Amino acid sequence: MAKTEWPKELTPEVFAELTKPFGADELEVRVGATTGTDADKKGLVIPYTDANSIRNRLDRVVGAANWSFTPSQWRVDPPTMLTRTDPQTGAVEEKVDGQRVVVWGSLKVFGVERIDCGEGYQEDEAFKSAVTDAFKRAATAFGFGRELYNLPRPLWCKVKSAGRGWVFDNPADVKAQIAALSAQPTQAKPAATAKVGNGNGPGLHQMADMQRLRKQYFGSDQDGDIEYRSYLMRTYEVESSKNLTVAQANGFIAFLNAKVQNGEAYAPGGEEATE
Repeated sequence: MAKTEWPKELTPEVFAELTKPFGADELEVRVGATTGTDADKKGLVIPYTDANSIRNRLDRVVGAANWSFTPSQWRVDPPTMLTRTDPQTGAVEEKVDGQRVVVWGSLKVFGVERIDCGEGYQEDEAFKSAVTDAFKRAATAFGFGRELYNLPRPLWCKVKSAGRGWVFDNPADVKAQIAALSAQPTQAKPAATAKVGNGNGPGLHQMADMQRLRKQYFGSDQDGDIEYRSYLMRTYEVESSKNLTVAQANGFIAFLNAKVQNGEAYAPGGEEATE
């Protein structure tokens, strides 16, 4: 059996092979916001890839001996009391938000390092979930799956009821569509797109307010970050809050403030912000 010759360093060619778009068989999808009647309801596709797909690619491209992931430190936050007001009935609900585990981890490929943190909540394996989340975030910092955050357009597909939520009618077809979209070149933004501090886009104080309120309304975990990005794309057709206009940012901040002060948390398919 021929011996495999692994690369010796992280060259541009190796990096390109590591970070090329994931195929349909490597993707997972879940339903974000929904629209339409129950008879013809569609859901926003939230694509992601699991940790095993990333590990498999690392093993295949650079070899298992040439990369490593090491959890370096962690923190356990105590339980907190959360209050939520039902927008339909006005009823106030209180619940205890369980312990949150935060883990920092280091992903190294040929000695090149990316560090990020992950979170796990009150589930039975919170620490394991936090480690996996940190690994996936560090991999995203390398470029793994980044195309899933920069799809040329949002994708809405038909869904069906499943218990208290929604699932896609044909997940395999949805994954194939996402794979085809992610393989397309990223569309350049118009020259007039706002940037932080250029007089057209939000200022630093507005950015700080949006980041603070984002965590309170959408959540600070990876799912919350995905929902936040999808919400911006769906509502304002931008990939980041820094691309909002000043008027849009002010409207968004007012919307988030009202929701947070009312004790509400984001629910896919709920009320949209306006300018």
